[in-house]
Amino acid sequence: MAVKIREYFPGSNTPAGFYSYYDYILNSREANRIIVLKGGPGTGKSSFMRRVAARLAGLGYDTELLHCSSDPNSLDGVCARETGFLILDGTAPHIVDPKAPGGVDEIINLGDCWNTERIRQRKGAIIQTNEAISGCFARAYNYLSAAKSLQNQIEHDYLAATNPEGVKAELETLKKTFGLNSFSAKDGTERKAFLGAITPLGKLNYIDTFAAHAKYVYLIEADIAPNSGAFFRALADTLTTAGLDVRTFYCPMSPDAKIEHIYVPALDAFFTTKNAYHAVKEAYVSETIDLNQYVCAERVPVAAAIDMESYNTLLARAIESIAGAKKLHDELEQNYIPYMDFEKVDFLAKNVIESLG
Repeated sequence: MAVKIREYFPGSNTPAGFYSYYDYILNSREANRIIVLKGGPGTGKSSFMRRVAARLAGLGYDTELLHCSSDPNSLDGVCARETGFLILDGTAPHIVDPKAPGGVDEIINLGDCWNTERIRQRKGAIIQTNEAISGCFARAYNYLSAAKSLQNQIEHDYLAATNPEGVKAELETLKKTFGLNSFSAKDGTERKAFLGAITPLGKLNYIDTFAAHAKYVYLIEADIAPNSGAFFRALADTLTTAGLDVRTFYCPMSPDAKIEHIYVPALDAFFTTKNAYHAVKEAYVSETIDLNQYVCAERVPVAAAIDMESYNTLLARAIESIAGAKKLHDELEQNYIPYMDFEKVDFLAKNVIESLG
């Protein structure tokens, strides 16, 4: 059986700042081994984790690649859920500390592999660049916050023009299809993350990495979020009430409230939203549910289209600011890379890889 590689973001840039769902990746009770990597920028954490991921996949384990929303080409973690293994970048902005030190968790500090004296000589440049990076993110989050206010108004306008009974009818059809009308003595669990994120490369997603491996893929067409948001929340509640565990993926513009995608392992079913910001390859789609048909376009104010233009402008400004932070971060790495003993890093990585089997 082919190894399944799934990819997602455990955290994202949002109107509320950096929003983390790291605690939902793998908890201490289901984990057998959690490695927390510490170290500065450019110290080799992402490369370390990519080597671990390659080893896990080579051993035949389904592997999850956890991407960094501030640099999607870098990894923030790797998880082999069936073995209870997780390795994480435990540095800011997603600081992770061991919850069961020694019993489950261990720390590998790549700071032990650098020349402290030489890096201290770069103190001024490091502090100055870090402050500039913080400024870029502060600007980005202000833009996203302003965009969120517009999004709230747009969604209010569309919600008022929506026939909720049509949306409910689609949900009832799904309940019958999957036999979800029964209740379980014990509710299923909800594991949260992001399939898409606001990154220096724009709004990026890994939807296809889940759709490619699912038996059933339902495409929910919903141009504006009120339809899909209510639909997915009700679907998630229905699934967990039926005793099924779900993986819910939230919208980075509404990270604590709006679900955009759901994967149900027990059903091997994936439900995903299609709108102007993300879609899935048609070849993966089993069935399409069109929620747009329940919106009366004539009842949507003309101002909503103008607000959408402003929203997209603010979103673009936020992305530009995050890209500026990424450029500065690349410069920051140059204060560390020349002073790293990468042979020592390589030795630590080999030890972990060999311990995997």
